[in-house]
This record gives sequence, C-alpha cells and structure tokens, in this order.
Amino acid sequence: FPVTILNAAHIKEQSEKYIGERRSRLVVFGWWGSGGRWLCRCDCGYYTIRKISFLKNKQFFDACPECMHVVKQKLRDHWLRTGEKLSEEDFA
Repeated sequence: FPVTILNAAHIKEQSEKYIGERRSRLVVFGWWGSGGRWLCRCDCGYYTIRKISFLKNKQFFDACPECMHVVKQKLRDHWLRTGEKLSEEDFA
C-alpha cells in the first residue's frame, strides 16, 4: 500500500493545530514521529503516546495507563458496593 511521507511544513501545521489540546486527562505535548503519533501528558504527570484519532472521538474517557487502572478499579469497587454503574469520568 502507498506510504505517505509527511514534510516538515505538514508537521508544523499539525503541531499548531493539536499541541495544547485537551482530551479527558491528556494534553497533547508534541509530535512523536511517524505514524501520526503524539506525545501526551496526563494530569498526573505521566507521559504516554496516542494517535491523533483519540482527539476526534470525544465520547470516551482517556488517560495514561496508570490513571486508567485507578479509575477502572474505583469504578469496579463502586459497582460492587452499590450496584450502581457510573461513567469513568465520575472517578477521574
């Protein structure tokens, strides 16, 4: 299949568009190389790599792996105690 090579101008344009954009607990911090990957910083200070497509799908909660684990654990514990199902956003 064809491979698209990004030039520096395209990367600069994308950087201006996405750097500083927030999604859930993640903020886009910078370009991470080929494949459309971006370095993101979580509110806890941990860095993670995401494809830019995660910014386009705003209906889901997103965070670094450590925070996601904590949120899912809290969500599970709450459900076991109360039987009430809440969203991940409620525990972020």
